[in-house]
Amino acid sequence: MKSIKPTIDKNKEIPNPLESFLRHLNSMIKKNEQFYSELAESGYENVSAKMYRRDSTKKLPLNSSSIDLIITSPPYVTSYEYADLHQLSLLWFGDDPKHFKKWNRFSDEFIAFRRNFIGTTSKKEKSGDFDSVIAEMIVNNLLQVERPLAIDVGNYFLDMKKVFAEMYRILKPGGKACIIIGNTNLRGVEISNAQVAAEQMQRAGFEKIEFIKREIPNKMITPWRDSETGKFTGKDNPSKTRAYEYEYIVVMEKP
Repeated sequence: MKSIKPTIDKNKEIPNPLESFLRHLNSMIKKNEQFYSELAESGYENVSAKMYRRDSTKKLPLNSSSIDLIITSPPYVTSYEYADLHQLSLLWFGDDPKHFKKWNRFSDEFIAFRRNFIGTTSKKEKSGDFDSVIAEMIVNNLLQVERPLAIDVGNYFLDMKKVFAEMYRILKPGGKACIIIGNTNLRGVEISNAQVAAEQMQRAGFEKIEFIKREIPNKMITPWRDSETGKFTGKDNPSKTRAYEYEYIVVMEKP
């Protein structure tokens, strides 16, 4: 289905897996060749890089005021259970201890692993100030509709508040943070993720540079939700509502 997200196409014709794999592999090889060609032309092919797997709500292994630029797309509140979406990969790699020595820990302790994700429904209720008037209004509106959902959304906003504070700490003065995020609607309540993020970032100390709204031309997963259940649905559902018609790019600077 061109996506790791679980979707169903009852009319899908099952292709030859080896042919599909080789076709995608060749496409990736060409794209990587283009990428490295551009790096060579610009003189950046020997720039070192390090990757870390860390919880962004906690202190990162980076010095304060050491980063020039942050570009990220945070989870959209309660939209996807990211651990569930990747569970097949966890099971697959976790069953190969020779090549993936630590992966079995994530699949064997899946419930605990799932609770670590921002935006998950598996966390207990937290308390604290959202640092956002809009967030307070959203959670209060959801409390009138469904308390568990209000708790999940409130936990998400509190987690993102920690993320923005840590982003502010590691950025250099004059450094910029670019956040790509979308808004959604849950049980008839508008969830203005982008506007909440902008408020929280400004409360953390950032100064707003630009707030860009762009239409999403297409998505690998259906853009429709059932207005009653909130679950993803097809375009033929009479109760459908558009899930993500637009996304927002929030650009902030550390003064």
